[in-house]
Amino acid sequence: MKTLRNLYFDYYHTIWFTLGLVVCVTLSYQLSRFIPPELFEDTISPMLHFCIIFVTVLSAIQVHWHIDGIRARRVWQSVLIVWATLEIAIYILQYAFGISAIIFDVQNLTSEDLMIRNLFALLLVAYPMEVFYPGWLTFGKSTLIILPALLIHTAGCFLNVDLRLLLIIYPLIIVGILFGKAVAYRKRCEENYSSLENTSVHWIRNYLVCLTIIGASYFYISFSSHPTRLFTQQWLILFLFAYNTTQIISRKRPWQDTTLEGQEGDSCESDESDNAQGATDQQMFPPEYRDMLESWMQENKPYLDKDFRLMDLMQVLPVNRSYLSRYINTTYGCNFCQFVTNYRIEEAKRLLKKCQDIKVLDVAEQTGFASAAAFTRTFTKETGYSPTEWLKLQKLDNS
Repeated sequence: MKTLRNLYFDYYHTIWFTLGLVVCVTLSYQLSRFIPPELFEDTISPMLHFCIIFVTVLSAIQVHWHIDGIRARRVWQSVLIVWATLEIAIYILQYAFGISAIIFDVQNLTSEDLMIRNLFALLLVAYPMEVFYPGWLTFGKSTLIILPALLIHTAGCFLNVDLRLLLIIYPLIIVGILFGKAVAYRKRCEENYSSLENTSVHWIRNYLVCLTIIGASYFYISFSSHPTRLFTQQWLILFLFAYNTTQIISRKRPWQDTTLEGQEGDSCESDESDNAQGATDQQMFPPEYRDMLESWMQENKPYLDKDFRLMDLMQVLPVNRSYLSRYINTTYGCNFCQFVTNYRIEEAKRLLKKCQDIKVLDVAEQTGFASAAAFTRTFTKETGYSPTEWLKLQKLDNS
């Protein structure tokens, strides 16, 4: 059972991201009330729309340069292109032809308005769906996702009842499901990578947080009558596109695209047979495997490579990925990431004792951590002390 301290270290990215974004959104809604409606409609809103168009077009170009054959990035590029096209159409209708595509008047959003925004919401959940369900998202399945919203809207029209609340909640339900998949996604990353620092596990959770806040904000703009209520929604969308694009082109691929690259097809049958055998008789692992693995880890120190992966264990244990993962979990009572972390922490302790004036950054680089911050955070989580505090305690114990 994870302690609160460990949960904080595992989710601190998301905790601080959420708190920061909630504070910004709250302040934004309060400050927007002081914006003169005419200034917002004539100047601020057009500028924000132009910025969204500029960012989506530029982001689509940037992603195109970094696609590298990754389908999830193609999906995000498509989202950017479609959104930019819709924003351009809205901009032209609003400011060239005077056709109001955005509500500035003192009125609530209608069911039709929310139905259109559900279609926009579908675009925003396309990328995390592709990450969590590689290759699953198609045009036909996209229509199935939006079908419940269409049924809610149709029912409201025929029954003459206000079902706007359901139209607001439905996208949030989808995001909630994706949060559940994010937990499984993190688990798979921990089973395959020795470090999560440069994978997409942290920021895609932040992306879902942003979607949740955007969805929840519709409670306000749907039932508020303030003419500048769309201000926060516009800059939130702008932030979402800029943030996600930056993370996509600067982080590693999702684990599905790398961990099993070139090997998934070869190991499918053996994985299935191993799973079946493990489920029926709790397959016993040869005792010599432990000696072979630990000798290799101690002599070759592969954990010093920050890109060390589960599949690298095949150098000493010639079995498939599923077997390796189950073996680590069964034999050591932890996943692969924690297994490697234990070795790295012990190596860090040895370095700290040997060279007491060594810099934290040097320890991090020499023990396979992605950064000094990642090393300090992991060391503190595992030992309960920062590297500096731990070293001081060692000096006291030896004196």
